[in-house]
Amino acid sequence: AETGKPWELAFRLQPTPGESIWVLGQARPLYDGANQVAGYVGIAIDITKRKQTERRLRESEDRFSRLLSAVTSYRYRVTIHDGAPAATQHSDSCVGTTGYSPSDYLNDPYLWIEMVHPDDREKVCEQIAKVLDGEAVPPMEHRIFHKNGSIVWVRDTIIPYYSDNGDLVRYDGLVED
Repeated sequence: AETGKPWELAFRLQPTPGESIWVLGQARPLYDGANQVAGYVGIAIDITKRKQTERRLRESEDRFSRLLSAVTSYRYRVTIHDGAPAATQHSDSCVGTTGYSPSDYLNDPYLWIEMVHPDDREKVCEQIAKVLDGEAVPPMEHRIFHKNGSIVWVRDTIIPYYSDNGDLVRYDGLVED
């Protein structure tokens, strides 16, 4: 018998009152000689632990995000593609620290380094190179030019995130005035 494309569906069951399990159902149609569906072959997999882990991870990320929102520091995220920075995101609180808005950074991808004081740029670039090479780096203090022209001392803490293969996929940073 020829088989067609499988289908997959995750759903929650309640085998007994108060108990809930998640199941991943997978099935594939079986066809007869006239190419008509003659039946199905399938499997059900208990994915309750996976769903619980996903929920706990979402809750943890939400708590972390709410905690950082309460801090007046400036958060950013750099996405890495093929070992190089590919995109950045900046929290709204960057305005208070730098005078620049998240859209300013989006419109000028080099703003983050152009605002660094010329005497500190090499040090900042070396720190980023170490992160991209997989080295753990301590927080670093350096100067930036605020949008209003004043010089601001900041402390930049970088936290790298790696894939299951050990590849750097992004790093998050916290900049404190």
